[in-house]
Amino acid sequence: MKTSSLRLLCGAIVALTVTFSGVSHAGASTPNLVGTWTGVYDVSTPTSVNKSSVTIVVSAQQGANLSATRTWKRIDGSKGVSNGKTVAGATEKLLGVIGFDGKSVTFVESGAGPESNGVLTGKITGRNILQLIFAQPGAVARAGRLELRRTQ
Repeated sequence: MKTSSLRLLCGAIVALTVTFSGVSHAGASTPNLVGTWTGVYDVSTPTSVNKSSVTIVVSAQQGANLSATRTWKRIDGSKGVSNGKTVAGATEKLLGVIGFDGKSVTFVESGAGPESNGVLTGKITGRNILQLIFAQPGAVARAGRLELRRTQ
């Protein structure tokens, strides 16, 4: 009688361990990206290639969904376009999502100007490294490749 009760108890412990380890693993597949990410990149335009600094601040994360801002500044003194204005730098709103694989990530611009249609796609390559490709079609087309590091 004691042996069958012990077997039943051991079976229940194994079942619970397997169940809860699966729940824990599912939560681990969505990394926490809240923080400040910085880098320098070359941005291509129809007329030139310009060096810019960029900071993305992921201020909120709910599951895989992200809310962020991107601040960019042309290091070489040239000008870009943000919200319909020619400027040397700007801060723009982004919305993002982490992919089902827990490694891919996509951000879209959510500004008011006609050129607020840029998309950043890429992957999380380490706990504190994002590699992104920026593409913005249209009359104010831009493209660039960024490697950002979490600084905070």
